Amino acid sequence: MNVIAPRTLAAFWAVHPDAEEPLREWLRHVQRSDYSNFAEVRAEYGSADWVDGLIVFNIGGNKYRLIVSPNFGPRYRTFFIRVVLTHRQYDHWAP
Repeated sequence: MNVIAPRTLAAFWAVHPDAEEPLREWLRHVQRSDYSNFAEVRAEYGSADWVDGLIVFNIGGNKYRLIVSPNFGPRYRTFFIRVVLTHRQYDHWAP
């Protein structure tokens, strides 16, 4: 998968250093993957949720939420990183 805007991850872990390793691990994994639909994502990330056309990943033992906009098209499969939130921020977030 092509991941667009990984600098969003770096900006988040600059403020939340304990999120760096789990976010780097997620990034490495999805960049080596080639998902064609949400079911394939869910098979690898059982806690991932589909919310209003976005995928919400639980990161760092459910401490953080990574929200991406997926494109599962045949030619360009991408995850556009929309935002990373703490659990508390996610409770107040609206897509």
